[in-house]
Amino acid sequence: MTKAKYIRVSSIGQNESRQLDDNCKMYIDKVSGKTPFIERPEGNNLIQDIKDGKIDEVEFHAVERIGRNAYDWLGIIEFMKKNKIQVTITNLGLTMFLDNGKVNPMFNVAVMVLASFAETEKENMEERQREGIEIAKIKGVYKGRKAGAIQSDEQLLNRHSDVVKHLKLGKNSLREISLLTGKSVNTIRKVKKIYL
Repeated sequence: MTKAKYIRVSSIGQNESRQLDDNCKMYIDKVSGKTPFIERPEGNNLIQDIKDGKIDEVEFHAVERIGRNAYDWLGIIEFMKKNKIQVTITNLGLTMFLDNGKVNPMFNVAVMVLASFAETEKENMEERQREGIEIAKIKGVYKGRKAGAIQSDEQLLNRHSDVVKHLKLGKNSLREISLLTGKSVNTIRKVKKIYL
Protein backbone atom coordinates (compact mmCIF):
# COMPACT_ATOMS: atom_id res chain seq x y z
CA MET A 1 0.00 0.00 0.00
CA THR A 2 1.38 3.43 -0.98
CA LYS A 3 0.50 5.91 1.72
CA ALA A 4 0.38 9.69 1.33
CA LYS A 5 0.09 12.43 3.90
CA TYR A 6 -1.41 15.78 2.95
CA ILE A 7 -0.44 18.87 4.93
CA ARG A 8 -1.70 22.41 4.44
CA VAL A 9 -0.24 25.36 6.29
CA SER A 10 -1.52 28.88 5.73
CA SER A 11 1.81 30.71 5.67
CA ILE A 12 5.44 30.18 4.83
CA GLY A 13 6.36 30.91 8.44
CA GLN A 14 4.03 28.25 9.84
CA ASN A 15 5.91 25.13 10.86
CA GLU A 16 4.72 21.84 9.36
CA SER A 17 7.67 19.77 10.70
CA ARG A 18 5.65 18.19 13.54
CA GLN A 19 3.37 16.66 10.92
CA LEU A 20 6.13 15.19 8.72
CA ASP A 21 6.33 11.42 8.32
CA ASP A 22 9.20 9.52 6.65
CA ASN A 23 6.92 6.54 5.95
CA CYS A 24 4.58 8.51 3.68
CA LYS A 25 4.79 10.39 0.42
CA MET A 26 4.33 13.99 1.55
CA TYR A 27 2.16 16.60 -0.17
CA ILE A 28 2.62 20.01 1.48
CA ASP A 29 0.75 23.14 0.42
CA LYS A 30 1.44 26.59 1.86
CA VAL A 31 -1.81 28.31 0.89
CA SER A 32 -4.94 29.79 2.41
CA GLY A 33 -7.60 27.30 3.52
CA LYS A 34 -10.03 29.19 1.26
CA THR A 35 -8.18 27.94 -1.83
CA PRO A 36 -10.10 24.96 -3.25
CA PHE A 37 -8.21 21.68 -2.90
CA ILE A 38 -7.96 21.14 -6.67
CA GLU A 39 -6.36 24.61 -7.08
CA ARG A 40 -3.61 23.92 -4.57
CA PRO A 41 -0.42 22.74 -6.31
CA GLU A 42 0.13 19.71 -4.06
CA GLY A 43 -3.59 19.00 -3.68
CA ASN A 44 -3.83 18.81 -7.46
CA ASN A 45 -0.70 16.60 -7.61
CA LEU A 46 -2.21 14.25 -5.03
CA ILE A 47 -5.45 13.95 -7.02
CA GLN A 48 -3.48 13.23 -10.20
CA ASP A 49 -1.35 10.58 -8.46
CA ILE A 50 -4.52 8.90 -7.19
CA LYS A 51 -5.97 8.90 -10.72
CA ASP A 52 -2.68 7.39 -11.95
CA GLY A 53 -2.94 4.60 -9.35
CA LYS A 54 0.17 5.70 -7.41
CA ILE A 55 -1.56 6.24 -4.04
CA ASP A 56 -4.07 4.08 -2.19
CA GLU A 57 -4.10 5.64 1.28
CA VAL A 58 -4.20 9.32 2.34
CA GLU A 59 -3.85 10.80 5.79
CA PHE A 60 -5.13 14.24 6.80
CA HIS A 61 -4.50 15.70 10.26
CA ALA A 62 -8.05 17.16 10.25
CA VAL A 63 -10.94 17.44 7.81
CA GLU A 64 -10.48 21.23 7.85
CA ARG A 65 -7.08 20.78 6.14
CA ILE A 66 -9.00 19.80 2.98
CA GLY A 67 -10.69 23.21 2.87
CA ARG A 68 -13.00 25.64 4.61
CA ASN A 69 -15.84 24.97 2.21
CA ALA A 70 -18.00 21.96 3.12
CA TYR A 71 -18.60 21.26 -0.57
CA ASP A 72 -14.84 21.04 -1.08
CA TRP A 73 -14.47 18.54 1.79
CA LEU A 74 -17.36 16.39 0.67
CA GLY A 75 -16.28 16.49 -2.98
CA ILE A 76 -12.75 15.36 -2.16
CA ILE A 77 -13.97 12.70 0.31
CA GLU A 78 -16.40 11.41 -2.35
CA PHE A 79 -13.58 11.33 -4.93
CA MET A 80 -11.44 9.28 -2.49
CA LYS A 81 -14.34 6.93 -1.78
CA LYS A 82 -15.05 6.43 -5.49
CA ASN A 83 -11.38 5.56 -6.05
CA LYS A 84 -11.29 3.19 -3.03
CA ILE A 85 -8.66 5.30 -1.27
CA GLN A 86 -8.35 4.67 2.45
CA VAL A 87 -8.64 8.07 4.17
CA THR A 88 -7.45 8.57 7.74
CA ILE A 89 -8.38 11.67 9.75
CA THR A 90 -5.82 11.54 12.57
CA ASN A 91 -7.39 14.05 14.97
CA LEU A 92 -10.64 12.04 14.87
CA GLY A 93 -8.90 8.66 14.93
CA LEU A 94 -11.14 7.52 12.06
CA THR A 95 -10.61 5.74 8.74
CA MET A 96 -13.04 5.76 5.82
CA PHE A 97 -12.98 2.00 5.17
CA LEU A 98 -13.26 -0.79 7.72
CA ASP A 99 -11.07 -3.91 7.54
CA ASN A 100 -13.86 -5.71 5.65
CA GLY A 101 -13.72 -3.07 2.88
CA LYS A 102 -17.04 -1.45 3.80
CA VAL A 103 -17.38 2.29 4.44
CA ASN A 104 -17.06 3.14 8.13
CA PRO A 105 -20.46 4.61 9.17
CA MET A 106 -18.81 6.59 12.00
CA PHE A 107 -16.50 8.25 9.46
CA ASN A 108 -19.50 9.31 7.36
CA VAL A 109 -21.34 10.67 10.41
CA ALA A 110 -18.31 12.64 11.65
CA VAL A 111 -17.62 14.21 8.24
CA MET A 112 -21.30 15.10 7.70
CA VAL A 113 -21.59 16.67 11.17
CA LEU A 114 -18.42 18.72 10.66
CA ALA A 115 -19.61 19.76 7.19
CA SER A 116 -22.95 20.83 8.68
CA PHE A 117 -21.17 22.97 11.31
CA ALA A 118 -19.00 24.52 8.60
CA GLU A 119 -22.03 25.38 6.46
CA THR A 120 -23.80 26.92 9.48
CA GLU A 121 -20.75 29.07 10.22
CA LYS A 122 -20.54 30.08 6.55
CA GLU A 123 -24.24 31.11 6.59
CA ASN A 124 -23.66 33.08 9.82
CA MET A 125 -20.72 34.90 8.22
CA GLU A 126 -22.79 35.72 5.12
CA GLU A 127 -25.62 37.01 7.34
CA ARG A 128 -23.16 39.22 9.26
CA GLN A 129 -21.85 40.50 5.92
CA ARG A 130 -25.40 41.32 4.72
CA GLU A 131 -26.09 43.12 8.00
CA GLY A 132 -22.84 45.08 7.59
CA ILE A 133 -23.85 46.10 4.05
CA GLU A 134 -27.29 47.26 5.28
CA ILE A 135 -25.68 49.35 8.03
CA ALA A 136 -23.23 50.82 5.49
CA LYS A 137 -26.16 51.68 3.16
CA ILE A 138 -27.99 53.44 6.01
CA LYS A 139 -24.82 55.43 6.78
CA GLY A 140 -24.46 56.20 3.07
CA VAL A 141 -20.99 54.69 2.75
CA TYR A 142 -21.84 51.56 0.73
CA LYS A 143 -21.30 51.91 -3.01
CA GLY A 144 -22.00 48.34 -4.24
CA ARG A 145 -21.56 47.21 -7.83
CA LYS A 146 -21.86 49.92 -10.46
CA ALA A 147 -25.21 49.91 -12.23
CA GLY A 148 -25.05 48.02 -15.51
CA ALA A 149 -21.73 46.33 -14.66
CA ILE A 150 -21.47 43.21 -16.81
CA GLN A 151 -18.91 40.45 -16.53
CA SER A 152 -17.16 39.62 -19.81
CA ASP A 153 -16.69 35.99 -20.92
CA GLU A 154 -12.97 36.29 -20.20
CA GLN A 155 -13.63 37.62 -16.68
CA LEU A 156 -16.08 34.77 -16.05
CA LEU A 157 -13.53 32.16 -17.17
CA ASN A 158 -10.81 33.76 -15.03
CA ARG A 159 -13.14 33.90 -12.03
CA HIS A 160 -13.95 30.21 -12.40
CA SER A 161 -10.51 28.95 -13.48
CA ASP A 162 -10.94 25.88 -11.22
CA VAL A 163 -14.00 24.84 -13.26
CA VAL A 164 -12.09 25.41 -16.51
CA LYS A 165 -9.30 23.09 -15.28
CA HIS A 166 -11.80 20.28 -14.74
CA LEU A 167 -13.50 20.91 -18.08
CA LYS A 168 -10.10 20.71 -19.81
CA LEU A 169 -9.49 17.28 -18.25
CA GLY A 170 -12.93 16.15 -19.44
CA LYS A 171 -13.00 13.31 -16.89
CA ASN A 172 -15.73 14.55 -14.54
CA SER A 173 -19.46 15.15 -14.88
CA LEU A 174 -20.94 18.58 -14.09
CA ARG A 175 -22.13 17.20 -10.73
CA GLU A 176 -18.65 15.90 -9.87
CA ILE A 177 -17.07 19.23 -10.84
CA SER A 178 -19.64 20.94 -8.62
CA LEU A 179 -18.61 18.73 -5.68
CA LEU A 180 -14.90 19.29 -6.32
CA THR A 181 -15.14 23.07 -6.69
CA GLY A 182 -18.10 24.02 -4.50
CA LYS A 183 -19.65 25.86 -7.47
CA SER A 184 -23.25 25.33 -8.56
CA VAL A 185 -24.06 23.12 -11.54
CA ASN A 186 -25.66 26.17 -13.24
CA THR A 187 -22.40 28.13 -12.91
CA ILE A 188 -20.43 25.18 -14.33
CA ARG A 189 -22.92 24.88 -17.21
CA LYS A 190 -22.49 28.62 -17.95
CA VAL A 191 -18.67 28.30 -17.93
CA LYS A 192 -18.85 25.19 -20.13
CA LYS A 193 -21.03 27.01 -22.68
CA ILE A 194 -18.45 29.79 -22.98
CA TYR A 195 -15.36 27.59 -22.76
CA LEU A 196 -16.35 24.83 -25.22
